[in-house]
Amino acid sequence: MSTENKQRNIPAVGNIGAGLFEIFMPGLIFAALYILLQSGFGLVCSHLSASGPAPLKAFVLNKPGLILAAEIVLPMAAALLAVFPEGKRRLEAFWKRKVSGAEERGGEREALLLVLLAAAACAFCIFGNAWIQAMGLNSDSVSAMQPIYNEIPFPFLLLLFAGFTPFAEEFVFRGLVYTGLRRRFPPLLSVFLSAVCFGLYHGELIQGIYAFCMGLILGLSMEHSGDIRMPWLLHGLANGLPLCLSFFGLWEPLAGPAGRAGALVCLLISAGLYGAFSARRGERK
Repeated sequence: MSTENKQRNIPAVGNIGAGLFEIFMPGLIFAALYILLQSGFGLVCSHLSASGPAPLKAFVLNKPGLILAAEIVLPMAAALLAVFPEGKRRLEAFWKRKVSGAEERGGEREALLLVLLAAAACAFCIFGNAWIQAMGLNSDSVSAMQPIYNEIPFPFLLLLFAGFTPFAEEFVFRGLVYTGLRRRFPPLLSVFLSAVCFGLYHGELIQGIYAFCMGLILGLSMEHSGDIRMPWLLHGLANGLPLCLSFFGLWEPLAGPAGRAGALVCLLISAGLYGAFSARRGERK
């Protein structure tokens, strides 16, 4: 093979950098916009609450629905703006819900793997949240918003955390970042890198570690299903389960030592079975 042909087969560093930039840019734009919009909204509310005119002050303090509306609008706006530069092509690729180059999905084995991932997601969200609570590691942002969330009716709160916010995040991190990675890299590496992006986006150490672990599960569900609705469903389930348990008075028993141990056992069993069935699936190919 001539030197010229060898050079043609070696991708230029600039091309690799441009490809990675294209993959990760939607996630970076989404994270930056969401943080900027949320921070700006928080500053406005704080200013109005502290020194604004009496009618505006009363409106902000007595209308938790305003916070709820912002928490719905801001991630959705950030998600849409994140793909605005590429417009129609990105949106069409998302709605087709296909991962380029992935094998055909379907069958009983894929369904079993997805069920195990759902079980792992539920067990991890219970164990992770209970452990964070027991260790007193709740983030400052969560603690600051908790009094406001307590004033929001449960159905709307569930719609926010189990519906709108998961949709916006899955739209970006599995619908765009993961699928972009999957076109160029093997499945496990794509899952890992998209989970790293998801963890970094949360901006805090504890939340970032939790989000990274959950991102691994969500990425695997996207790989096995080839359908963005699956990680959206699991993400909503993981977010909504603690809310439902708390609303019905079942969270405190599960958050105790026995509940944490049980959730950890369920997590290890479901993860072990997933690994075993995945290995057998790989051997048969």
